[in-house]
Amino acid sequence: MIRRRLRRAGIRKYRSTASSAFCYHLTGCRETAGDVVQTTFLKAYQSLATLDDPRLFYYWLFSIARNEAFRQMPQATRSWCEGLTGGG
Repeated sequence: MIRRRLRRAGIRKYRSTASSAFCYHLTGCRETAGDVVQTTFLKAYQSLATLDDPRLFYYWLFSIARNEAFRQMPQATRSWCEGLTGGG
């Protein structure tokens, strides 16, 4: 049910500029940002059943993106970015 609702809502809007710009901001590289966006949506789709509240989809998705961006970054860059976002 949740997958159907997300498809109807147009999951593409999350995949567009907002997620790409966010990932580019974190990685500083368009190619890496594109990889992060792709992996983020794959992981999100595979884990949709774990999302308890569909209203939190946006925040859940961007958390996955942030974690994936940090996973793909070199260690020096990752430490600097974690200080900016307060995450890790």
